[in-house]
Parts: sequence; structure tokens; C-alpha cells
Amino acid sequence: MIKIDLGAGRVRRDGYIGVDRLRSDGVDVVADAEKRLPFRDNTVDEVFSRHLFEHVRNLIPLFEEVHRVCKPGARVIINVPYYTSVKAYKDPTHVNWFTEKTFEYFEGKSWENFDFQFRGSFRVRKIDYLYQRPFHKWIPFMSFWRRVLMNTVTSMIAELEVVKSQ
Repeated sequence: MIKIDLGAGRVRRDGYIGVDRLRSDGVDVVADAEKRLPFRDNTVDEVFSRHLFEHVRNLIPLFEEVHRVCKPGARVIINVPYYTSVKAYKDPTHVNWFTEKTFEYFEGKSWENFDFQFRGSFRVRKIDYLYQRPFHKWIPFMSFWRRVLMNTVTSMIAELEVVKSQ
């Protein structure tokens, strides 16, 4: 199995190939995720990325590259700051903000009655949230509080599946 940690930085996940644009301890392959990934088509089984996508200027080519290198059914796990968290806004290098709806764009459907010619398709399998204290414990109406209160959720983890016609 080929699993890549995209934007690995100094800390690569065990069992993954660390990919980053800067050389460091956790990096096995130096490559710019905003350009071409150095993997053949349909060879990657899993992509994990923690706090990279919010820094990418144009998400569409990155999602297309991830789609290109992944096998049909590959798992893509993306951890990003949640849009109601101060962590999404405090870093001046963040250029994207993410909600649950952001990932629907990449499901390959007509999105909000527009067709932006995205070449690829993903299926949103699940979305998990990392809650700030005291919200890390179960509280009634959590999905409501998550959307209306700032800093209830720090990060969102989206698990996507690569969809390709066989």
C-alpha cells in the first residue's frame, strides 16, 4: 500500500511517505503540492494531510492532483481549522476557510448551480470535529453550537473517498 502524508513537515505519520515542499526530518519526497505530485496515476491508496489545505492558494488543482494519483476507492483524510475557530483566522498564511459544505464542491456534482469544470470526484464519507473545552464533552444540540458560537470547534477532519469510473 502506498500512503502519503501530504505537507508532512517535521512530523510524518508512521507508515506514510512524507511529502512536503521543504526538506525536513519527516520529509521523504520534496514536492510542491500546488504543482504536480511525483506519483504515477492510480497508485496511491491513502492521502493524509494535516493543516496544509488552508495554506493552498488554489484548491482545485490540488484536489485534481490528489484525485489523479489515487486509486479508485482510495481514502483521503484532510484535517483543517474549522471556519468558526480563531485558529482559522489568526495565521496570516491561511488563504482558505473550511465548512462542511466546502467538500461538497469536490463531489463532482453541479455546485450551487455552477459548473467550474472540476476534473475528479470524491465522496464525503464522514466529518469529525475536534472540540474546544468545555465543548469536548457531549452537550445537547452540539451541531447548533458548532455553527453559531466561535471557538466551539478547533478543527474539522474530513474523510473522502476517491470516485473513479472503472
